[in-house]
Amino acid sequence: MVFTQEIVTLTDNDNSNVNPATGLTASFIVLAGTHNPTIDAGLTTPLLADLRNYVWYDVNGNGFQDASEPSVACVQVPCMHPMVLQFWQQ
Repeated sequence: MVFTQEIVTLTDNDNSNVNPATGLTASFIVLAGTHNPTIDAGLTTPLLADLRNYVWYDVNGNGFQDASEPSVACVQVPCMHPMVLQFWQQ
């Protein structure tokens, strides 16, 4: 998990106050016997990899599919990292 972007909104009840680079908020004071529901942190799971739905033979090696470059059918991509396997098995 990583912190989301620090966001300032019109209402403090629906934003994230944590600086994602440091994991810290600005200093604040909560007095004894009070409640401050406006200091919060957003967390997210980062996208570590992304597989799309098309594979082609990059004849000229430029990283783009040119009109003359053919598609490749039936490509299997094994997931070898244990965390990826754990995610897909859930």
